[in-house]
Amino acid sequence: DGGKELLQEIYGSSDEDERHDPNYPARPRALNEQVLLEGKPFDLANRYLGTDATLALTRDWVMEDKASFLPSVLNNPRSSLTEVAGALRRFHHLLADGADLSPATLNGIHVGLIRRFLTDQLDFISVAKEYIQTDDFLDLIDRIIHSDASHGKLGGKSAGLLLAAAILRREGSAERPIGEVKVPRSWYVASEGQMSFIEYNDLDEVLQQKYREISQVRQEFPNIIQLFKNSRFPPEIVKGVSMILDEVGDSPLIVRSSSLLEDRMGSAFSGKYRSLFLANRGSKRERMSAILDAITEVYASVFGPDPIAYRRERGLIDFHEEMAILIQEVVGTRLGDYFLPAVAGVAFSNNEFRWSPRIKRSDGLIRLVPGLGTRAVDRVGDDYPILAVPGQPGLRVNTTIDEVVRYSPQSVDVINLETNTFETHELDDLLKKYGTEYPAFEQVFSMLKDDV
Repeated sequence: DGGKELLQEIYGSSDEDERHDPNYPARPRALNEQVLLEGKPFDLANRYLGTDATLALTRDWVMEDKASFLPSVLNNPRSSLTEVAGALRRFHHLLADGADLSPATLNGIHVGLIRRFLTDQLDFISVAKEYIQTDDFLDLIDRIIHSDASHGKLGGKSAGLLLAAAILRREGSAERPIGEVKVPRSWYVASEGQMSFIEYNDLDEVLQQKYREISQVRQEFPNIIQLFKNSRFPPEIVKGVSMILDEVGDSPLIVRSSSLLEDRMGSAFSGKYRSLFLANRGSKRERMSAILDAITEVYASVFGPDPIAYRRERGLIDFHEEMAILIQEVVGTRLGDYFLPAVAGVAFSNNEFRWSPRIKRSDGLIRLVPGLGTRAVDRVGDDYPILAVPGQPGLRVNTTIDEVVRYSPQSVDVINLETNTFETHELDDLLKKYGTEYPAFEQVFSMLKDDV
């Protein structure tokens, strides 16, 4: 009752409020600021809550006020990534992990950061806000290449990677250990970088390719690739890539597509955009040239016939597509002149290839290959990956010795560090040359002897 009376004293009330028509604007009432200046709300709080609780609430309100600049920047559509990054650093300096903020404020900050850096897709945000926290973005902002005025995002592939890493970090427990899952060192070129590149080189006419006949798109695509390869980059991208090379040294890299449409619900774009491996050898100038050349090819792939046809099939042709870039260190080991991981592959949470009635869709599916994972993703017609079901690891697709031999991988993709090229070799030839030097040899290979 005391609270209601105080509100009536501050805002006033009248019989009109009780009979107010919801279809007609309410009349404004004068605010009695004198009541606030006299400290009556604090007197009332002390009477009902006690001094300690009132002080705690007051402290929380002060902290909320101190943090209000970050939601303000995040909710302003004109704020650039530079301004968002600056506000995030200031927020971390003032409040560290934000533990003193209300759940509503923290939730709003998390959603704002996800929306500004990753995606506007609501089904992604509804999951990501439960796992991705402000510290995750603090680690991220120094690894993004963008102009001072950029409003770009990191794209679907990068968003999915960041969410998966956050889930793995926070879902593990003593009762349900996940173990250490390492994410390769990663750097990003914000999606607006592609438009900056196009505008910097006066290439705006390519934006209409998506509306042309597919036959014309297919015919012109090789010329667009060469046009992009012979164009220049804005200075901020060149500077950012140079800093990446200073940090990573001569470790092999992969330049990956991460468009706004990629890996969204209902539109995976698997294999539609380019991802290119680089040996990253030679002088810094040569390495710079190679990585920038790879970025141009990923940018150009947006205007290829396959992604444009895919977008038309799914009603996405009118979406303003932008291509962000994900640059990652390649995981692997040197083997003679070659660089490769022991195995690589692709995993799916839903299994659409169920060879046994005991396998459920939710059991998932993994495709594994020796070496780089390209043959697991691209699925070549003359070779086979190893298939495994995480939910039913004992159920194998090949049960007889003949099937195991026939459908085992025969080729391996590697990076040749001497020739700076991506190559495919016969697995038998590689094993004859290097034998047990192959990484994790005993865990990867089985010996067939006397049909056993």
